[in-house]
Amino acid sequence: MSATFRSNSAASERTGAPRSEAGDDFGGDNVRVAVRVRPFNDTELRRGDATCVDVVNTNRVQLQSKSAKKAYTFNFCADESTDQSTMFDVCGIKNLLEAALDGFSATVFAYGQTGSGKTFSMAGRESNLCRDEYIRDDSDGLIPRSIFYLFEALANRHDKYTLRATFMEIYNEQVQDLLNPTSGTLKVRWNARQGFFVEDLIVVQCASMDDMIAVLNEGMKNRRVASHELNKDSSRSHSIMTVFVESEMIDPDDGHVFVKYGKVSFVDLAGSERLGTSKAQGE
Repeated sequence: MSATFRSNSAASERTGAPRSEAGDDFGGDNVRVAVRVRPFNDTELRRGDATCVDVVNTNRVQLQSKSAKKAYTFNFCADESTDQSTMFDVCGIKNLLEAALDGFSATVFAYGQTGSGKTFSMAGRESNLCRDEYIRDDSDGLIPRSIFYLFEALANRHDKYTLRATFMEIYNEQVQDLLNPTSGTLKVRWNARQGFFVEDLIVVQCASMDDMIAVLNEGMKNRRVASHELNKDSSRSHSIMTVFVESEMIDPDDGHVFVKYGKVSFVDLAGSERLGTSKAQGE
């Protein structure tokens, strides 16, 4: 899983307004990579599969191939015993969320082989997120935990703020609105003020954590999944949930009000796979 931090040059309306130093929390790195190793599933246990990846420490993994051992270094490494709460606390995502609150753009995206646990790490157990009445539990992934973190952080900051959210998927190179699946294929546009954006994508204003969890719930229900040998609920599309944060602050030096615009995007990529192993068919 990779976390990307990117500064936003249009973070505030006033030139010279206070800027975040959140990037310094990453040691100056704009891109940080966290690797998570999942435990064996039932099929792998029945086959008696052997472990080929060992987490040496929190920054290093060792890959055992047929010919040799190779070691790789990352910003954070989590072994199969790491639970969802610990992953959220130590992977570095809190720095990205604080950056978004300070008017920066941040992106968290998960990539890897199909069945490797990307959606579980990002969102949590789908059976919990997709039911009519969401109940918070230990299986919650980075997205629901980030939603709670953002609202709690804003409450402590005492700023005047507005939170909005969108949820879309890219399937067969076509953009679909997961909050309005009947809208058909949407077009990606660009202009000087917004940069790239999706035309007619529904933007939901979220006054509470429940409102934003409802956006996540609806989008997860509408995402395309399919069953194959590696995963009975494999995500067949790239999904992107974006949270926009608009906050008003008073400059302590001169008392002027300025507005900061930040956002954080959560990207769950469709799994990469070998067709001979997954036995996936059709689209």
